[in-house]
Amino acid sequence: ETKGMMGCREIMGRVVGDLCGFGWDVEGRGEEEHMKEIVDGDEVVVLVNNLGGTSVFEMGIVVKDTLEAFEKRGVKVVRIYQGSYMTSFDMKGVSVTALVLNGEKEKIMGWLDAETECQEWKKGTDLISGVGRAQVGELKSEEETKKPEVKPEVNEWGKESQTMIEGFVSLLVSKITSLESTLTAYDKIVGDGDCGITMKRGADAIASGVKDGTIETKKGIGRFVGDAADVIGKTMGGTSGGLLHIMMLSMSTSIVNHTGTVDWSVVASSFVSGVLKMDEAGGAGRNARTMLDAIYPICDLLEGGCREWEEIAEAAGKGAEGTRTMK
Repeated sequence: ETKGMMGCREIMGRVVGDLCGFGWDVEGRGEEEHMKEIVDGDEVVVLVNNLGGTSVFEMGIVVKDTLEAFEKRGVKVVRIYQGSYMTSFDMKGVSVTALVLNGEKEKIMGWLDAETECQEWKKGTDLISGVGRAQVGELKSEEETKKPEVKPEVNEWGKESQTMIEGFVSLLVSKITSLESTLTAYDKIVGDGDCGITMKRGADAIASGVKDGTIETKKGIGRFVGDAADVIGKTMGGTSGGLLHIMMLSMSTSIVNHTGTVDWSVVASSFVSGVLKMDEAGGAGRNARTMLDAIYPICDLLEGGCREWEEIAEAAGKGAEGTRTMK
């Protein structure tokens, strides 16, 4: 007898069954040694992690089934974290982590609630009264937790800033599209061959965001860069996507928090601070044969007050070419 292919619901259900077996595996495939300590009556914090390429639909199934798996075994989930915390490019899959709170609940929850500068640490959702189906529906969506509207930006370009931003996006997409095959060819020699694809995916996502209004171009440079960062973080993938996300969020925050008119010097200093944040996260520094070797020469010029695009582009090109002889 030929059985039909399993649907997404059944597949993800089996995944959760394996991840949350805790020694109760009905098929007798053995128990995980580190899970034996989680028993009926325990309180835990659970993190359901998207490894990078799992859809929102699939994540919803995993979260729901994970909560039900704990509930059936008498384990109380007091908080759940869900999303992309630790990823590997666009890997399909999930991981489930359980942190037992027994005897140390107040201390551990205090650590989890401590302030952090990590841009990607998303706050969890407290489940106050057990782990029933009702609580699953109450998990906050990204849209519900989106940052509040910021004050209107006043910049030196006025209404022309929208035309300037949209022109920049058009040039960005055109240039990256023309370089996609070259970037991919180079990356096949020194990396995993996905650089061109990744960069084009990010550029296309920004262009689509501008077109459908997901990325705002009428409310200033700070808002534009912040919206673009959100899109990059969700769609681009890869190491470069994560680092660019960090850089752009930092740049956006600097501009948005600026009091007074946003001018070239404000944008330039925000760009430099964003690059430093990216370097801090990646740890490469100068002369490590990374994209920072093309970006740092731009920072040097901006810090010197340069406003000439051709000079900036030339410096970036020389920085990139300089990686040929680095060891």
